[in-house]
This record gives sequence, C-alpha cells and structure tokens, in this order.
Amino acid sequence: MMSIHTSARRRAAATVLALSALTLSACGEDAAPEAPAAVGTEGSTGASAPASAAGGDAKAAAQANVEKGYAGTSTLPDATPRPAAKGKRVIFISSGQNSISTAVPLAGQMEAAKALGWQTQLLDGQSNPALWPGLVRQAIASKPDAISLQAIDCPLVAKPLEEARAAGIKISAGYSFDCDDPKFKGAKHFDAIPFYASAKGDPGEFTRTYAELQADSAIARFGDKANVLQFNDEEFRILDYTSEGFQRGIKKGGGKIVYSTFLVSELGPKLEAKVSGELLKNPDVNVVKSPYTGATLLGIVSGIQKAGRAGKVMVIGGEGFAPELDLVRTGAVDTVNITPPAWVGWATIDSLNSAFNGTAPVDSGVGWTLVDKDHGLPPKAGTEFNDFPDFRSVYKKAWGV
Repeated sequence: MMSIHTSARRRAAATVLALSALTLSACGEDAAPEAPAAVGTEGSTGASAPASAAGGDAKAAAQANVEKGYAGTSTLPDATPRPAAKGKRVIFISSGQNSISTAVPLAGQMEAAKALGWQTQLLDGQSNPALWPGLVRQAIASKPDAISLQAIDCPLVAKPLEEARAAGIKISAGYSFDCDDPKFKGAKHFDAIPFYASAKGDPGEFTRTYAELQADSAIARFGDKANVLQFNDEEFRILDYTSEGFQRGIKKGGGKIVYSTFLVSELGPKLEAKVSGELLKNPDVNVVKSPYTGATLLGIVSGIQKAGRAGKVMVIGGEGFAPELDLVRTGAVDTVNITPPAWVGWATIDSLNSAFNGTAPVDSGVGWTLVDKDHGLPPKAGTEFNDFPDFRSVYKKAWGV
C-alpha cells in the first residue's frame, strides 16, 4: 500500500481549501458557524443505529443504489428553448482560485457565460473570507448586470449583496448556500442557483442524497455490520448536509457510527495523528469516511497507514478529484462519488439566464457517478473522471447559440 509522499502533499495543496466548494458559513459576516446535528462529538462518540428489522433487505437496497451510482445518475438538461439574454455583463467572484474545487466549476460558469455572448470578469478571493465583502463592493462599483459567486455562502457577504440587489444587480451562485437556508434563517439574496429537480430544487437535500449513496456503498459491503469512523469538518455548511446524508444512509442500513471532527487548520500531521488515534481506540471499525479530497490526501490515508489498518478498512473518499482517483488506483481509497463540477457551472449560468428572462429555472440534470477500481476509474493516472453526457450541446441548443 502506498504512503503519502511529499509530491502528493504538494498536489493536495490546491485542494486544501477544497473547501471553497465547502465554504466557511455563518449567520452573519462575522458570526461563528452553527454546528450540525451529529451522532457524536469531537474526540469520538460511538452511536449505533437501531438494529435493522430487515437487515438483508437494507443491504440489498443499498447494493441496488450502488449499481445505479456506478451507471451514473446524471441526465441531460431540460431541452426547453430559452433564448440567450442579450448584452449582459457578469462579474464572477471566486472564493479562491488556488482551490481545484472552486476553479473547475467557476471555469464552467465562465465558459457558459461566454457561450451566451456575455462579457465576463473574474475577481479572486484568494481563499481569504476577509476579502470577499470588498470584492462584492468592487464589483458593484463596476455596475454589471449580475454578480456570480463561486463557493461563497451568503452570510459571509450578506450586507454587500443587499447593496447589489438595491442597485438592481442580479446574484447567482454555485456551490453556495443562500441566507434563507434553514440553518441561517435569514432573507433570500440569490436570484439564481443550479436547479436540481431530483431534489425538488432543494440544494441541501441534493447534497444529503449525494452523501447517502456513499453510505450505501458501506452498507452494500457490510450490511448492519458496518462500523464507520466518520470524520467531518463542521466549519463548512455544505459538510453539514453531506454529514446528515451520510449518517442517514448508515442508520437506514443499521450500521454504527463513530463521529470525530477536525478543523481545516489541522490538515496534515495533526489530522493524521487524530485518524491513527481514533482507529487505535476503535479497533472494530471497518469503514473510514473522509469528508473531502483535501482531508483524504492530508491525513486520512496516512493516518490509516500509521495505525496499521491499511487494506483492513474500507475507505470512502470525497469529491474524487484526480489525486484522490490515484489513491483509488493504489487501493488506499475504495470509492468516491463524483458530481460533474463544470456542469454545475453551466447549470448556474443557465439559471441566471432564466432569471434575466423572468422565467423559472429548469432541471440541470446534474447527478453523480460512483467510482471505484472496477467501475469508472480513468485508465490514465493523474486524470479527472469526465464520463458525463454532452450537457454543453443541450444548453447551447436551448439558448439558440
């Protein structure tokens, strides 16, 4: 089994705030994030789901969901004609272009905007939340037709977004949660986000369902004997939802969860030590769940190795970017669940185009694909998974461009 080499750590630096897709969230620009409901607390607390009354049925259902995940759940976008709004200018604000989880979907946003014939400009938030409110105000001063955020939750820029809306500027956002999210309990600020018909337009439920499939992969293998060590970083709103969905799936299958949290500042040796320590305290664990690619690369896998458990536990990774797929090749990670990031970018802009036209957003078709060493793994090391339907052609035809 491979170890995490220095070169892998350097490649992972681009995903340490992968995290941009998992942006810091708060109930106000300076407020601390609210912790999600969880089955345990820092330092690990075991919590068992009630014994499954039909454990065999739950395992069979999980396996059926896994097979659907291997086939991929994405469908082509709604083809309803929706002409391109003309002459628009959009300023894009990235939470940090040093993050692969931000840069790739934002590139999709800008590619789609250019296909519509719009003028574009990019402002880089450098993974520094203190810069983001100022960048929104800088954008407002340029008087664009719209500002599009990437991986910036509304509460961190709520006041300048209010100023933008007062100036008649539309707001779109990808991998971001609005201020009217149930956990923020504020007012709606976004005009356009990707529309996920599979979750009835609820981005939180879409995220939960994504993570529930990861749980299904564990239940399909172990049934109600799944004994999971789940790591989470509660600083990020999107991880509240992924944690809830994963726990929902494990509980449904009758499995057990040991829950442990960490901070992004602990990525590296501190997280490695925590992972190793948790495994030594919980020798019956047979599944380890990483919350995102950066954590997989900077502590999860090396911590498993340090504890002498490499090859002895199932490892469920994160978003499945290329460095994590390389770990699937070596057997250090068993499975990842991949949502098409560029497609999410196009879906964001499609919803913005609908907002300009005063029409309701249509289904993006975005789903995910479960990948392991026997299903969907790209043949060449260092490459991204990109086996998705040709969504670009459908969007262009619908827009008439």
